[in-house]
Amino acid sequence: MKVHSWTHRRDAPLKGFADSRQVLDAAFKELKLDGLFSDFPGDVVDYLRQEGLREPSGP
Repeated sequence: MKVHSWTHRRDAPLKGFADSRQVLDAAFKELKLDGLFSDFPGDVVDYLRQEGLREPSGP
């Protein structure tokens, strides 16, 4: 089963998190989500690539 969660927003981190990177760390590293919805999809893709959780695409 694939699990996707809440809407990620860079401009409004969830309560209890200092910034959106902490939210993404929790989502993908602690909760092991397969994905999430985001109003800032580029931020999420960049995060996944930086953390080695997604292969870079194209040249």
